[in-house]
Amino acid sequence: MNVLICEDDATTRLLLKSMLKKAMPCEVAEVPNGVEALALLRKKTFDLLLLDLMMPIMGGQDTLRWIRQTPSLQELQVIVLSGENDAYHVKEIVTLGVVDFLLKPVSDPRTQVRLLSALAKLKSHPDKNPAGTGDGSAPSDKVAPAPTMNPGASE
Repeated sequence: MNVLICEDDATTRLLLKSMLKKAMPCEVAEVPNGVEALALLRKKTFDLLLLDLMMPIMGGQDTLRWIRQTPSLQELQVIVLSGENDAYHVKEIVTLGVVDFLLKPVSDPRTQVRLLSALAKLKSHPDKNPAGTGDGSAPSDKVAPAPTMNPGASE
């Protein structure tokens, strides 16, 4: 399984990567913002994206919108991580299509259990991502152009 972690906090990325590697055999790539995530998604196929909402340059909500507007990425499995848990934000993110919405901190045992549960479901149903080729190559159909860096566009 190829996993992309899009999280601006290096410590959280390290913890997530460690959890993933312990849970299943996988290749993990890391980026600190949505612009870099979209650029990498244009080059390589991933089975799962762990996406933080609050990041500089381009936040997770805008990143998720771009993903869902890109035909080759629409079926990408996404798990959102956020410290934001008001009903409006959760509902808005869920309507964009995510596997799960997990509350930070990632070190919280409840969050870890939910993440591992979501990973187990994805692992047992790898065919849930028809956009992926499974070989790490980029999807063949059109990809919407990634946005340019805009420091004012933060979630």
